[in-house]
Amino acid sequence: RPGSQTLSGTLPPSSRRVLGLELRLPENEAFTHAHQEAEGEVSAAPSGVLTLGKLVADGSRAVSNLGGWTLAAGGEVTQAGARTTISFAFEDTSARLFFRPAQATDKRSMPVVVSRDIARAAGGVGRQTVLDFQDVQVPARVVGIATRLPGVPSDSPFVLAAGAWLSTAIGAGAPGEGTPNEVWLAAPRGRAAVAAGLRRPPFSSLVVDSRSAIERQLADDPLAHATALALGTAGIVALALAVLGFWVGVISELRDERSDFFDLEAQGLSPGSLRSQLRTRSVLLVGLGLAGGAGLGALLAQLVVSLVRVSGTTDVPEPPLRFDPAWLVSGLGVGALAVAALLVAEGTSLGAFRADRPERASWSLE
Repeated sequence: RPGSQTLSGTLPPSSRRVLGLELRLPENEAFTHAHQEAEGEVSAAPSGVLTLGKLVADGSRAVSNLGGWTLAAGGEVTQAGARTTISFAFEDTSARLFFRPAQATDKRSMPVVVSRDIARAAGGVGRQTVLDFQDVQVPARVVGIATRLPGVPSDSPFVLAAGAWLSTAIGAGAPGEGTPNEVWLAAPRGRAAVAAGLRRPPFSSLVVDSRSAIERQLADDPLAHATALALGTAGIVALALAVLGFWVGVISELRDERSDFFDLEAQGLSPGSLRSQLRTRSVLLVGLGLAGGAGLGALLAQLVVSLVRVSGTTDVPEPPLRFDPAWLVSGLGVGALAVAALLVAEGTSLGAFRADRPERASWSLE
């Protein structure tokens, strides 16, 4: 109110630092102005001038002359000796203005990594934007774009910033609201020790989510386990059938082309050359089959990843699934298939053309 008066307060013994002074309208005045604005009445923003002296503790000990203090928004500050004059205006009648010491984050844009939609709204990398936390606005500069952030749904916007910078910037404009409420710990080697420590006081009251525990839960899910077992069994059966089918194809080739082999051998081509020809054709067939199978498998894997769900417990995988083949196991399987097919081809070719004279075809007229 107009006039001169001394404002005083009793602080707890544990208080160690003055964070700032808060300016706000009394509740009845804030309600009256808000009501007038809602009724469409034109009213000027509540404003005034406040002159402050030194900040004193225990009645006499000067704590600060308020030099270097600032009003981040809503007014201007001028310093004249031991007196500080604040010209303020409440653009939002429910707002709070904080007169506080200058911080390292003042008048600087915080570098942030944002989602694609926020980057698009800001104008791209290198552009300036403002993060609005209602009680405080933090200027920011987009320095990068990320597709997703752990713990945030894929279709939700997000902003990634340095924790110390963000906490200071929010706490400077809204003391007490820049306190972290979530902590991420990465302990790939000491995971067991960290998990045991979180079960002991004072951390035992925290809500803990473990990525490894979630992964184990999904891996042990009956539906996922049965699906993996069924797919593995089907793969082994398919490999066995492929080798059997290849062997049947080689034998059928020997039978169906017996007349051609008879003519070649009768014209003087040695049985060893015929076996080499059969072996070469078998190797080409194995190579082309493996190449075609690998290409088809890669295509089907991409299609399956886009459609499959982790288990019956989720509708949409979060985080999204990605194609992560077991290259070692897959390579061993392909190698085993190739070796088995080549052994079959070699055994069949070695057993062919062993008769004392060329074998006639069953339909030959000679």
